[in-house]
Amino acid sequence: MNLIEAQQIIAEVVTGRRRVASKEVDSAYDILKQNSGYKAALSELLEAASEDCSCQDFQGRIAEFRELSPAEREDELPEMAAHAEFCLPCRRALWEKEQKIWKTLATAARTHCRVLTEPLRLVLQRGERIEERGTGFPSVEPFLALGAQMTLGPSDDLAPPLRHRRKEWFLKDDDADCGVRLLVELTGTGQTTLRCSLEGETGKVPQLDQVRIEIRRARSNSLFLAGPLSNFQADPIVLTPEAWLIKLIPSNALDILPWEIPLELENSEDWTDD
Repeated sequence: MNLIEAQQIIAEVVTGRRRVASKEVDSAYDILKQNSGYKAALSELLEAASEDCSCQDFQGRIAEFRELSPAEREDELPEMAAHAEFCLPCRRALWEKEQKIWKTLATAARTHCRVLTEPLRLVLQRGERIEERGTGFPSVEPFLALGAQMTLGPSDDLAPPLRHRRKEWFLKDDDADCGVRLLVELTGTGQTTLRCSLEGETGKVPQLDQVRIEIRRARSNSLFLAGPLSNFQADPIVLTPEAWLIKLIPSNALDILPWEIPLELENSEDWTDD
């Protein structure tokens, strides 16, 4: 890799034009550091990124983009789809107004359930880092309710590095007057853990022992675990990198449709087992 190639790689990472493996980024950065003018080169790249029109282009066509399915976006607007994968502000803008989080689908058993309109997709990077991908509903800061309540250590332990290894969502369902809070964390031992709870106005949130959780492997639909949601509050659920379906099924007496959350976990390209 020469200096020009290294500059191009860093520019593509900064502007979010394409996905680059961590090893490739590290190599490009090392080459830039060997150049006496690398600080000036990095400054120019950052300045160019600030002037990049990708965000303006995306938000200027966001209504058009919102109307397309994920497959149609990849086919008709691939540059915008790639940009949204890496640009959290644009993904948040995508979901700010008319985009619906849930859709109601009929199951094979002729019942109905609420399913996320787009899966949550996470890439696990070596070194305790999780990155969001795709155009699914964006995460919130991991220092809010569930993140604080479920941390075993004191609140001071919620240091900035956690934002690199935790992703948290609050998936509100207006039809049910409550929502699902989901927390995914990459631990220091390389395990990926899941915690799940329900939140909403007092008196409208189902009790955890009134809700059954089922986690299935998406490709085979085979059951991984199941039981009352209350059974899985003390300790997190450990998941391997693959595609999962998380289903929360309230008691029939509650007259609330089940929720189904597709969660895709994958290792980064440069993740190899020791």
